[in-house]
This record gives sequence, structure tokens and C-alpha cells, in this order.
Amino acid sequence: MAWFQWQGLHAELGPQKGIIQASTANLAKRQLYLQQIYVRSLSKLPSKIGVRHSRLFLPGFLFQWQSLLEAGFDQQLAWQHLHRNSQTEAQAEACVGVINALAQGSGIASAMARYPRLFSSEVCAWVEVGETTGRLPDVLQGMVATMEAERARQKQMRDALRYPLIVLSVAAITLLLMVFFLLPRFAAIYSQLDVTLPAVTQTLMQLETRAAQQKLLLVLGAIAGVVSFIQYRFKVWVRHPQHCRAIYRLPLVGQWLCQQHLLHDLDMLVLATESAIPLQQSCQLVSEHSASGYWQQQWQSASAGLSQGLTFSQTLAASNLPDLLLQAIAAGEQSGQLTRQLQFAMKQVTLTLDNQQQQVTQIVPTIVLILVSVVVLILLLALYLPLFQLGQTVR
Repeated sequence: MAWFQWQGLHAELGPQKGIIQASTANLAKRQLYLQQIYVRSLSKLPSKIGVRHSRLFLPGFLFQWQSLLEAGFDQQLAWQHLHRNSQTEAQAEACVGVINALAQGSGIASAMARYPRLFSSEVCAWVEVGETTGRLPDVLQGMVATMEAERARQKQMRDALRYPLIVLSVAAITLLLMVFFLLPRFAAIYSQLDVTLPAVTQTLMQLETRAAQQKLLLVLGAIAGVVSFIQYRFKVWVRHPQHCRAIYRLPLVGQWLCQQHLLHDLDMLVLATESAIPLQQSCQLVSEHSASGYWQQQWQSASAGLSQGLTFSQTLAASNLPDLLLQAIAAGEQSGQLTRQLQFAMKQVTLTLDNQQQQVTQIVPTIVLILVSVVVLILLLALYLPLFQLGQTVR
């Protein structure tokens, strides 16, 4: 069975649109005709969405859901509306599953958890928080704001790194072309000349043989494999406390990554406290869904300390929290305005994160350009230095 998106004209209700499930397009049109709907357009929903659209799906979906609830729709009507506007077969099936679960009296979060490809465990956990506290629209609004902020920071970083990556890629291709096509020509010329080649040229000429070129390709392939493996395993390593600490000690990116994970957790902590969840349970909830093994450990320690009667600032005193944030937590506990103080401190953490990101985006392109320039200079010098020496000898 496939899902089809249709637009048509009803005899009494006028223009209508929606989606329908059928084996073929003709059967879908026949079902709509039996409902007195004249079909104007019918198209099959894609089974999946592209990578670019997948990043936009969840914030947009949650925002539509929040808007419907704030407009007075109950959950059944809201999910029926979301179902009619499904963009993929996976989304349509998930909406139908949630609608059926609601009709049977199940909770929204438990129904959404059956579709982990669309709704992560973190999203389901916060939906459950909204259900429990009766503040689901506020929770959805907070989740959308957090996702949008993270997406903006990631886009800024990607845009900043695009130029150095392009330069590095072009330089790598150019160097490979020089090694495989230009170097053999120079080697043939120098082999006919009775001159002593400089050491740097002799070293470079060793790459002219097929065996050396194969070794070079193997080394480049190994480097690409290591980079791919690191990228594949990175999230697993970050979730391990000891590995996470080592990653946070890396120059340039370590501290920036630490602040980014902290800011995400603080967003969730503020969202939990605004939803009237006790602070001890809020810390436990944040620890369960933190992307960082280090901060997960810190929130668990804070939750355990709060259950033993310690203050929030005391439980986090030994952590890597910025001093400004620790001061804001202490002031919030004394004044009874912890959420407000956390929001103020988060703005400062955001500014710090932006400054660190700006430093990274300024330093990385410079380093890449310097490295590429040095390598190209060495190669050109090694290739043309014997010619310069030969010219001086002729004179």
C-alpha cells in the first residue's frame, strides 16, 4: 500500500486536499470518486525526504503541532490535520499510528516512541513532560526554539568552514595531478641531464615510480578511512565520560564543543524548570538525554546531590561550569528566581560560544591556506630548482 497526496473538488464542500492510502493511483482516484470528490491532481508521497529537508522536518512539524494546540484543536483534530499535510509516507504512517493510539486511550509520547526514525527518544521524553505537566504547547515552543538555535549555529560553522574545505580539496586534487602527470615529465628531463639533483628534488622524484604512487594512494586512502571512522564513532566517544574529557581538551574545537553541549543541556534544563518539574527530576531528565558523557555525569551528580539536601550550586561546584553560570545559579537559589538567572547566564554562554566559534572560523582558514601554500611552494621549488642551477651553470 502506498500513500498519495491529492487535491480535488467536493460536490458540496468545495476545494479539498489530503492524502489517501491505496495500492495504485487508479484505486486512489476511485476511492475519492466514491466520496464525491473530483480529483484534480494526485501524486505519490516519497518514502523518505532528502538530507536537507530532514533537518527542517522536526522543527516545522513541532511548530505546526504547537500552533494547532494553541488555536484550540484537541489532540485528535491536531494530528488529523498533521496527517493531511504529511510530506512522506513515513510521516503519514506515524500520524495514523498516533491517531489510532489516541483513540485507544494511549499517551502521545508512547505512541510517538513507536516511530524512532521520526521522533527521537529525547523528543518523546519532552512530549511526555508536556503531557504530565499540562504545558505541552510551551514545551513544544521551547523545543522548536532550541532546535532552531542549534541549527543556526551549525549552519554558521558549516558556512565558515566551506571555503577552507574547498581550498583544501582543490589543492589536494592539484597536488595529485602534479605528482601523477607533471612529475614524470620532469623526471624524464632530468634523467637526460648529467646534473646532480638537490636533495629535495631527489626525494620528490622518488614519487615518480608506480610503486611509490601506489603507496601514496594507500596512505591517502588510509587517512580518508581514519577520518570516516572518527566521524562515524564520534558520537559514541562523546557519550563516554573519559573519551569526552579527552575530546574537550583538544585545541580550538574542544572548548567550543564543551560549551555547545552545555548550552543544549541548559536549554533543556530551563525548559524543564519552566514546566514546573522539580529541579532534582529536571537534572535527571537532562542527564538521560545529554549528548555529552561528561555533562551527563555532572547532571547525574547534581541530581544525586539535590536528593541528599545539597544546594544546586554546591552540586555543580566541582564541574567545568563557567564562573558566571555558577554565580547565576547561586543568586537564583537565594532569590528564588533560578529560571530567570539561568536564562541570563545562557545568554552569556551563547556569547562566549559565538566568540569561540568566530575564533575557530578565523584561524582554520588561515592555517589551511598557510599549509597549502607551503606544500605548493616546496613542490615547485623541488621541480624548478635544478633548472635554475642548470641556467646558472650555462652562464
